Amino acid sequence: RDWLVVGGAGSAAVHRFAAAGDSVVITELPPLPAPRARAGVALLGRVLHVIGGFDAEGRASASAFALDLSAATPAWRELTPYPGGPVAGSAVAANFNELLVVGGVDADGAPVASAWSY
Repeated sequence: RDWLVVGGAGSAAVHRFAAAGDSVVITELPPLPAPRARAGVALLGRVLHVIGGFDAEGRASASAFALDLSAATPAWRELTPYPGGPVAGSAVAANFNELLVVGGVDADGAPVASAWSY
């Protein structure tokens, strides 16, 4: 069983934590193209998606990035920006071949009461 930790306050780091018997193996993955905190994250197949989040200056972002974990040499791809606009703290879930992005806060810190299929 693996766990992925993506970004954080001012961080672009991405790590995989894998249980190996009684221990945990920590693997550093390619860092995000830009630091993100409170980004929405979901795994769609073997592709890790990161939607929105606060940038290094604390502004909500509409950025979207994808990392194919099955690639021989994984590299981040920048995707079309999230159509709901800048958002942070959204719940993101994989649903068949799409991502569902729900709620969060907008660039002004106001709650977002919408859901998008992306």
